[in-house]
Amino acid sequence: MTAGAKRYQRFKLVFILMLVIFSIIYLGGKFIMSRNNVRHVPFLADKVLVVLNNHGSEADNLGNVEFLLRDIQEFTAQGSKVALIGSNQPQANTDLAEIIKYSAGVYVDMFNNNRQDQSLISEFDNQFNLGGEFLLKSYLSENNNLRIAYDAAQRRIDFVLASQPLNINGQPLNIADVVVYAIEDVSSDYLLRIGELVIDLSGYQNNFSVSVQDLLNQSISLYRLENDNLLAGDNYSFEQGYWSQPVGDCSAYLPGNPDLQMELTSDATQGQQSLKLSASNHFACTLKDFNLQLDDSHFYKLSFDYKNISGHKIQYYYSLRNSLGGSEEYFGSLESFDNRWHQFEKVIDYQIESVDQLSVYFYAPSDGTVEVVNLYDNLALADFILDRPIKIDAEKLKRGYDLGQGVILKPATNTFKAFRNDENLLVGDNYSFEQGLWQASAGDCSDYLDGQGDFELAWDNRSTDGRRSLFISSRNHFACTGKIFPVALSNDKLYKLIFDYKTIVGNKGQYYYNLKNQSGQTQEKYDSFEDYEPGWHGLETIIDPKIVNIKSLELIFYAPSDGSGEITTLYDNVRLQEYAPKVIYSYYLKQEHDVLADRQALISDYRVDNFWQTRIKLKNIDGPMLLVYPKQYDPKLSLVIGSDLTVSSQWHYMVNDRQNGWWLPVNDLCTAGNSCHLNSDGSYDLDLTIINHDYFVFRRLTIFLAAFLVILLILMYVAKGQTEID
Repeated sequence: MTAGAKRYQRFKLVFILMLVIFSIIYLGGKFIMSRNNVRHVPFLADKVLVVLNNHGSEADNLGNVEFLLRDIQEFTAQGSKVALIGSNQPQANTDLAEIIKYSAGVYVDMFNNNRQDQSLISEFDNQFNLGGEFLLKSYLSENNNLRIAYDAAQRRIDFVLASQPLNINGQPLNIADVVVYAIEDVSSDYLLRIGELVIDLSGYQNNFSVSVQDLLNQSISLYRLENDNLLAGDNYSFEQGYWSQPVGDCSAYLPGNPDLQMELTSDATQGQQSLKLSASNHFACTLKDFNLQLDDSHFYKLSFDYKNISGHKIQYYYSLRNSLGGSEEYFGSLESFDNRWHQFEKVIDYQIESVDQLSVYFYAPSDGTVEVVNLYDNLALADFILDRPIKIDAEKLKRGYDLGQGVILKPATNTFKAFRNDENLLVGDNYSFEQGLWQASAGDCSDYLDGQGDFELAWDNRSTDGRRSLFISSRNHFACTGKIFPVALSNDKLYKLIFDYKTIVGNKGQYYYNLKNQSGQTQEKYDSFEDYEPGWHGLETIIDPKIVNIKSLELIFYAPSDGSGEITTLYDNVRLQEYAPKVIYSYYLKQEHDVLADRQALISDYRVDNFWQTRIKLKNIDGPMLLVYPKQYDPKLSLVIGSDLTVSSQWHYMVNDRQNGWWLPVNDLCTAGNSCHLNSDGSYDLDLTIINHDYFVFRRLTIFLAAFLVILLILMYVAKGQTEID
């Protein structure tokens, strides 16, 4: 092959290669632009909503807008295109005053749930001089807590959002509770089951709560009374005499001789007789086994009547068994400080299958220091069968709730303030060791470590509250002492656990707490601290309850030694206080506006020319409009009307938390030049171009690189050909 033919062949290969590369780039660009057309279709907003807050310039988006999601959903369902704008815009020259006048609704986010200090005081600067009345509203999130209330007269179960009183600009607002959901046609002899929680509506005190999350995610059922006593006819009320004879001694391990009595008495609640148990030493008891067949799909309620004559102590025990050897048992205690009859009731939710025997014990429990005399009567086991499952309509919960208060904002700074109870919830329960140590001796909370525990637990006269503090010391293992405080905590509130400590030796301390509710659920935290400064210090930790119906707080203090050195710490003045009601973070203000209807404005055409330019044609624009370009917000995008009129960056907003929006005050824009077409009806047609200036730079750079590569290839080709000739 001649040299000329070789040069031609190489030229042809280079040409084909460049053609393939540019074809790939061109087709790829067309594909990307076609995808861009599908994903980022611009629209004119029918409804503009504005959210105002004063939560700091660090926020670059709307953050938590859950309080208006329901409104957005309703507008969308009606066929409206919605645009949401927040006052915490990333650009500095935002002015929402003009948009607010044409918005469908303005929302004021009163308390920011994302603030670290969880403050009970929030300020709002009414910089746009918003007049008129705002409605005070609240929304539900999955973390909200609803009180379960039963109205026997109305035969209805209500799920109630408890409201928190507020002070706005010095004026108190007493806000009523809101019923957010109701179950109708419910008799008072029903059982309500929500997950593991079972509520007997007979005599219910409206003292249980459920989270919205559990209400939506857990199974809910109603059970109706089928049989009021499966034990009827089996001497359930001592009308046929004693259950067992003689009286039993159920505490033979106690010192001394038993002093026990049992008799039948005419003081009864059912029939003519009741059982009387008396004990001056040891536990007098009697028992009976009942043969029956329980249905695993049913619920059962055990009840009996009791009366204390002396000693104030009532105890009972029951067990369930099946033919396979499975069993479940429960031992309970009651206190009575009067001499009247009372009724005990307990819903039994057993786990074993095919129960065929129930055993029941009654006691008169004396430790030898006092005589205990109790009467028992009318034992019953009621049977409940499924009446109907309940399906909660989630959509009915996801909306804003009107709290029935109108608010007028001042033209300057407005102050929102919530209230809380600052009292120590542990007062009266030896919170400061003035009534003694919590335990007689230190426990070993690390018995898995090598060696033996070497502990000391005592009072100390160095204190921050009262005259005494707790002294706990260890030279090996983790010495610990604790106490269970009965408290009623709500997961509608945040709490602050506070205690004082002073490190004497070792500079290290640890503590643990555990919350427990009426369903047996727990929430715990274990934490440690170090301190190298002398003197007393205060430790504070925020408790955010995630479980409902909390009944106790267990608190443990440690002196944690691993054997390498002594740890000695003083503890004192334990406090548990309300910190903040969580419900206030769902409060907001809303003002609705009348907006223009039946406008004929539309987007007649749009196309993506290339990576840096998108063209849009608007028709019949007869007033201010918001154009939304649903592509990731970019402050470098600009909007040009016609060929030369650039819309000010002041009117470029982030909308819907991430998209681009341009406010178009067409009456002002279109009279400023010849870039708009005026129609006979007074409306305008506009040719718009969205330009990304970064892509202009990219395009020029690409052209320069392409030209450079072509020149380079030509020079290389010529140089190589010249070399072959030579």
